[in-house]
Amino acid sequence: MDPLTFDDEDLHLRVDRGMFERFNLNSPIRTFRVPLRRLGALVHDKKPHRPGQLFVAIVRDPSSALYCTARFDFRFAGSEVVQVPPGDEPLLRACFSQVAVLAGRRVV
Repeated sequence: MDPLTFDDEDLHLRVDRGMFERFNLNSPIRTFRVPLRRLGALVHDKKPHRPGQLFVAIVRDPSSALYCTARFDFRFAGSEVVQVPPGDEPLLRACFSQVAVLAGRRVV
């Protein structure tokens, strides 16, 4: 099976053989890698028409939702927060929905 990838400007996400990797191309030394069973992700939009924040982390409970996990469910921050353009949440939700299917996990 080919790796699943998502590219949006300086953000690159990759899923391959049960592992998730996040690369911020503005900061190539800052990558984040975690098994799919422990991946949690959330886009937090504070205000309309302002950039949102993508949080990618390790969740405490592997049976929790993979996407839209509440931040308090994260074991620790995991990776640096990435700014995402307003309106990109649906694109990221679609991407993480595909990842959730591969991991046998749910999306809220």
